[in-house]
Amino acid sequence: MKTSRYNYVIHDNGQLLCFNALSRAYFYMRPEMEHYLDEVLARPDDYKEKLPSFYQKLSQGWFIVDETVDELEVIRKLHREACDAKDYNLTILPTLGCNFRCWYCYEEHAQARPMSDEVVGRVRKCIARIVEEKDTRSLNLTWFGGEPFLLFQKIIAPLNTYAKALCRDRGIRFSSSATTNGYLINETVARQLAELCINHFQITLDGDRTHHDRTRVAKEGSSFDTILHNVNLICRENSEAEVLLRFNYEAGNFLPEQIARQVAERVGKTHRKRIRFIFRKVWQAEEVPDVRAKVQELIRLLKAEGFDYAYGYELVTDYTSCYAARKHSIVITPDGLVGKCTARTDFAQYAAGRLGEDGRIVWKEAGASLNDIYATPLFENEMCLSCKKLPLCIGMCPKIISPEGKIPPLDYACPHKDKQFDWGDLIAGYCRMRDA
Repeated sequence: MKTSRYNYVIHDNGQLLCFNALSRAYFYMRPEMEHYLDEVLARPDDYKEKLPSFYQKLSQGWFIVDETVDELEVIRKLHREACDAKDYNLTILPTLGCNFRCWYCYEEHAQARPMSDEVVGRVRKCIARIVEEKDTRSLNLTWFGGEPFLLFQKIIAPLNTYAKALCRDRGIRFSSSATTNGYLINETVARQLAELCINHFQITLDGDRTHHDRTRVAKEGSSFDTILHNVNLICRENSEAEVLLRFNYEAGNFLPEQIARQVAERVGKTHRKRIRFIFRKVWQAEEVPDVRAKVQELIRLLKAEGFDYAYGYELVTDYTSCYAARKHSIVITPDGLVGKCTARTDFAQYAAGRLGEDGRIVWKEAGASLNDIYATPLFENEMCLSCKKLPLCIGMCPKIISPEGKIPPLDYACPHKDKQFDWGDLIAGYCRMRDA
């Protein structure tokens, strides 16, 4: 047997955390046992008979593997299986319009048109084909925009009702999620969410209340207050709901004490266990001084109030670099164009195709190759293949590829360049989250 190249040994809260990035297996030891662990990992076969139970634990968790095992081939196999899985995800943009005008938003709201009845009909036919003609294991509808809840009753509710019924009749798992600013969710909408299987939400806040309200300007009152009131509604009316609160930060609005206190004042204690946070720098903003210290302080303060950080959101746990890498994941725009990635404004240029009248995807010649590129492992390079983080990263984001298939320099493309976290902190937090 040999030692896995993807083992992490981390000192965490007075314990020794042993974690394998390829298997996601982990266990804890007393810190004073670290030198024994080092000895066993260095010469595992010497301890097969001496410490049979411990040897078996290391083997089952892939901390030690057979000499013949090529761990890179294991990663390639798991990646291919994840990309090819018959789990279909349709990310649907009912509109590119929005009720806010955040200064950093990349969408062109002024010329936004809602999805027409004709395109909605094509989406219905697309859903029917996936459910009735494909060897489908599960179907997920993800709502995105613009602000998708502008068209909740007209588009979201009818399509979710339709898809849920089709999946129920065919014995296919159905789920749904939404990326929304949360402002338009009222009691009527909140009561419908569970019935529609919309159980997962990503909602953005822009720092503390003062800065947030300057960025997301409501017609009256505080959008910060309204959004967090609506988060309470979501959790109250839908017992299955889970909310990811995303903080978009820049130098001026990253105020840990104010943010933690203001959020805690507005979110009920009974709901907090279903609410997690992530932090993302506004992409146009300059780097924030001491960002790692501020992130850790805000995490500490939020945990003290009963919230937690979404560590699993930072680490790849399904062996794909992003949703777009999955072959059966597509984005449908209000005009019926089909793409792979929501982080685009030039949908027409990057569209892989369009929905036909019968709900089939009519692929462009270049678009079909784009679909293949997104499912191609972008870790096949010296930098990624030699990186210990590979199983928890799976390489570069496919969005970096140009329409001509060109890839920028690897040091630019690395997704973990200038990260706000220590890698050990992420792994330790991820394990604690699984233990909860």
